[in-house]
Amino acid sequence: MESFARDFVRDAIGLHKKSHALIFALSGNLGSGKTAFVRGAAESLKAKGAVTSPTFIIVRRLSLKEADEYNNLFHVDLYRIKTVEELKQLELEDAMRNHRNIIFIEWPEKAEYIIPPGSFLLSFEYGEGEDDRTVAWSRKA
Repeated sequence: MESFARDFVRDAIGLHKKSHALIFALSGNLGSGKTAFVRGAAESLKAKGAVTSPTFIIVRRLSLKEADEYNNLFHVDLYRIKTVEELKQLELEDAMRNHRNIIFIEWPEKAEYIIPPGSFLLSFEYGEGEDDRTVAWSRKA
């Protein structure tokens, strides 16, 4: 999963129009590989800090000081968000407006209305074997 993430994010950066943050909306069951994907991407981008599931802190920001085009990587886990008000308090829309941010959102179904067109939508599923995963992706219209 992590090597797939490194390649996928590298390709996505090449496609990014930079009118807003580069956004990856990650859907899938618990344990389906979402955090592992972010870990691989962060490693590829040389993010400062470890990637762990932000379920209890909800938003984790890592610096991308060595990246030319981007300043911050945000890893967001909306699993525990219950209301629109809780979502607004995270100020994700502000982070999304900054084209120098890269944002990974787990459980994006809770924020569909703020995810801009052109964002990458990834769906993670369990594969045949215990460690196998499949990922389908598209761009938000």
